[in-house]
Amino acid sequence: MLRSCYCRLTERTDVLRLAPALTLALVSTFALLALATPAAAQAPVLTEIYPADGDVLAEPPANLHLCFARPVDNADDADFRFRVTTPLGSTLGARIVFQPDGLGVDIQPGLPDEPIEGEWTFEWRVTDDETKEPTTGEIHYQVSADGEPPIEQFERCTGEEPPPATPTPLAEDDDDGLSGWLLALILAVPSVAVVCSAIVFLARRRGGNAPGSAPPSDS
Repeated sequence: MLRSCYCRLTERTDVLRLAPALTLALVSTFALLALATPAAAQAPVLTEIYPADGDVLAEPPANLHLCFARPVDNADDADFRFRVTTPLGSTLGARIVFQPDGLGVDIQPGLPDEPIEGEWTFEWRVTDDETKEPTTGEIHYQVSADGEPPIEQFERCTGEEPPPATPTPLAEDDDDGLSGWLLALILAVPSVAVVCSAIVFLARRRGGNAPGSAPPSDS
C-alpha cells in the first residue's frame, strides 16, 4: 500500500514539474502554425484603374474608372472618398457613380473649361461591403499636348482579376504560404522534441517505480 501511494505521488509530482514546459511547448507550436497560415484577404483588392499611374494624356479624363475583386460598400453612409487634384493644387468636385453590385465605380470630376497641363493626382478610399475593412490608393498622371486621348467608355466590372502577363508554375502567394509552413515546421521541431522527451521521462520514472522496485526507505 505504501509503495503504491509513493509511486502515485512521485508520478503526480513529475507531471506538475513538467507541466509548464509542456504547456509552453504546445502553445509555441500552435502559435507558429497559426502565424504560418495566410490570413484571409478582407480589404478590397483593386483589379483595374484608369488612368494608370504614370499615364500621359492629351487632356484630363472626364471619367476615372475603378474595378474591384469584391464588392465595396456603396451605401449612402459608406466611408468612401475620392479626390481629384489639379497641377495648381485645387481639388475638383466630382460625381460618383457606383455599379449596383459594388464591383466598380466611376468618378466624373468637374473639369475646367481649359485643360491644365502638368501632374494630376487621384486619391481614393473604399471599404469592403462585408468586413468594412478599408483600402486606399493614389495615382499620378500627366496632362500634356503630346499625350494619348483619354478613354471615355469602359466595360462593366466583373470582379475577376486579370490573368498574369507571364504565367508562372508557382504563384508568389503560394510560394510565400509554402515557405511559411516550412518555417513553422522547422521552428516547431524543438517544441515537439521537448514533448517527446517529457513523455519518455515520465515513462521511465513510472517503469522505475513499478511493482518490484522498492521506494527509498525513510531514515
